[in-house]
Amino acid sequence: MASLPLCRTNMQTAVVVVGPAQTTTLNVDLRYLTPCLQLLPTQVTIHVPTETQAQVTLTLRNPSVVALDWQAQEAIFPVDFFGPGGSTGEGRAGLMRSGGPDPFGYTFIDSAESRGPTYSWIEVARPENRLPLYWGEYATITLPFTFTFYGVDYPPTTTLSISPHGHIFWKGYAWLWEECLPVGSPNLLLPFWDWLYESARGGIYAAVLGTAPYRVLVIEWYEMFLGWPISTVTLEVVLFEGSNDILFQYRDVTTDDPYRNAGADAAVGIQRDARAYLQYSCNEAVLTDSLSICFEPPGSVPGCGAVWEDVPWLQVVPSSGRLPGDGQAAVRLLVDTAGLSPGVYRAAVGFLSNDPRRPAVYVPVTIVVGLSRHIYLPLVSKGW
Repeated sequence: MASLPLCRTNMQTAVVVVGPAQTTTLNVDLRYLTPCLQLLPTQVTIHVPTETQAQVTLTLRNPSVVALDWQAQEAIFPVDFFGPGGSTGEGRAGLMRSGGPDPFGYTFIDSAESRGPTYSWIEVARPENRLPLYWGEYATITLPFTFTFYGVDYPPTTTLSISPHGHIFWKGYAWLWEECLPVGSPNLLLPFWDWLYESARGGIYAAVLGTAPYRVLVIEWYEMFLGWPISTVTLEVVLFEGSNDILFQYRDVTTDDPYRNAGADAAVGIQRDARAYLQYSCNEAVLTDSLSICFEPPGSVPGCGAVWEDVPWLQVVPSSGRLPGDGQAAVRLLVDTAGLSPGVYRAAVGFLSNDPRRPAVYVPVTIVVGLSRHIYLPLVSKGW
């Protein structure tokens, strides 16, 4: 049976038996029977002077036999988080997982899913960001912005308690004994609940990045000891201001201990209490290096960390449409730098459609204002 890469047509050759000792060869053009959104370019960078208007053109295609309905939405992503992107390549390696909603409405999706988040590691393990452990049991950090978790608004005065064993308490600190969710303590993030310990080089680090109201708090467990022979793991949690999304990222979870490799002895998830929790895995070797998992509250817009907001310097024309099967359309991105100071400005355009594989695709848009009088599109395309 022939299969198609993500959102592409494909020519296949089939040998068909038509009689005794007789065959014939057919060339078959395979096409999707559901709408399929294709975008090029997948990202845009524009160098433009101040007080100037410019435009670039995106090409939308629908290589299927069914009409595609789409609409465009301007969006903001903190610190260069964009996803899911408009790449036409195949899905990422790994076991694809999505889940929920839990009783409150949280859902999760990982980066192995074509509609999932894009893995984008933020390194904060620097000496000035290291958090000391109190009695060797936990570190603390003050929440830098209001964050809503399970419907409760935690103000910037909230103290988070961070365990070296791969979990975060929203209030207070307690020892965990249970292996899987639900556990006895409320209000928890568990990116990697296992017996992790500080190493000579490793520890817990944290930093606030970005500009209000789109900041992120990054908490990293860097080269923490796990298992025997001695192995280390590195992972992080990212909290997004504005969207209240939660991102778990895993840079290195491959160990020499087969009983703990890839999360085989860890619990991963979030919890309000014993009635409302969402578990990604427990005692399963399903985590991989370069994996991201996004937990989104009910009502979130597509795209981990995304906030839909009007971008004053960006306009999309047209902002919606319908593409017939094998149809193609041009969409213009209009940029106006009037009133903008020289500098770099970033946003994204989200394309929402009835493509069941990727109902939301984001195209990052960056403008560099006042540093060049030319317009560039430094794009790499692998074709359709």
